[in-house]
Amino acid sequence: MTLYLHDGSYQGQTSWSVEALRAGAADAVVASPFFTPWVPRKAQPNPGTVAQKVRDAGGEFIIDATTHGLRLPGVDNLASYNTWRLWAGARGDLSTDDLIDQHVERVFERQDAVSAPRLTPTVALDSPIGADADTALALAQAGRRADEGAWQSLAGRRGFWLSEGLDDYVGSLAQLRATVWFVTHVREEGVYPPTMVEAAQLAAVCRTVESLSLRSRVVLCQADLFGLPAVAAGADTVGTGWHTKQRVCSPSAYQQNDPDTVRRQALWLMYQGLATRIHKTDSDVLVSRDRARAEQLYIGPIVSINRDARIHHLQTLRGLTATVDAYAERADRVAALRSIYETAVGELDDLARRYSRTYARQRSDFVDGPLAALQMYAEAEGIWD
Repeated sequence: MTLYLHDGSYQGQTSWSVEALRAGAADAVVASPFFTPWVPRKAQPNPGTVAQKVRDAGGEFIIDATTHGLRLPGVDNLASYNTWRLWAGARGDLSTDDLIDQHVERVFERQDAVSAPRLTPTVALDSPIGADADTALALAQAGRRADEGAWQSLAGRRGFWLSEGLDDYVGSLAQLRATVWFVTHVREEGVYPPTMVEAAQLAAVCRTVESLSLRSRVVLCQADLFGLPAVAAGADTVGTGWHTKQRVCSPSAYQQNDPDTVRRQALWLMYQGLATRIHKTDSDVLVSRDRARAEQLYIGPIVSINRDARIHHLQTLRGLTATVDAYAERADRVAALRSIYETAVGELDDLARRYSRTYARQRSDFVDGPLAALQMYAEAEGIWD
């Protein structure tokens, strides 16, 4: 099971990523023009420098042009993005076949320059029908014409995932027979954990992953713990990181006034046996009252500093995904993840009764929604026993 570290505008992120790669806690770094400038700016290294550090640490370096982010509402954080010069015409203009071809060509040229895989750009879709859906398909086809081995991208917002035409559109994309698909679930708000009031969205993502995985590797981008249902559906890679921009794709991730850029990052500890994270304060209380249980749920000695927590977060996510991915059949993967979630529900409910309602909130935030989505997907597929 593979973990990709997504880009973000955080000081020290390259060093953290290299450290994670050397520790075997992650496998690749995915750079974005929004956060990694083509021409170095202040303390921000360019892709060539980052690529060398990543490869020296044993990782793969990937560039996602993030065209789907550019066209989201209110996007204005373009200082780094503009240094890449990815457009033949006006920035974001894909109104003609020539402009589409030239955008794909320029993206591939940048990727080739640092020996990164050719990953075709896409646009974020609100519907599988209409001009944007046609543009996304045209981009994918242009990437395939330029290079039959090119990786492909699909990014969808709420309306796309809930549309009746979703399966037919995904079927047309699957016919491209790409070796790898980058799938992005675009959220409306840049918060982590993401809002899970509509389990049907994630269930539709799972259905899409299943369809694409029949012929291709599938990467669920910027997903973190919320990528587990997609692993059950057939994804072999989950995109993650330590901050919201790395875990959630949303319009605010590419805006100058993104609140996450100024929000103080609290210390959260990942508890594998709970399939969730716990604030250090609550973790300390649990350890003081029942250390043996805490260490059993945490899996190993509990860390107390940010550096160790960053690595442990990835190791825990890898452990959870590997547990699900250990099975070849989808029904067995679904059953494995169902067991993880149902065990977590029992533990969280007991902890809520014994210690704090915080655990009930963590169940609601991290377990109930993904479990409902998993059940909705699996029941529709006839594999929920």
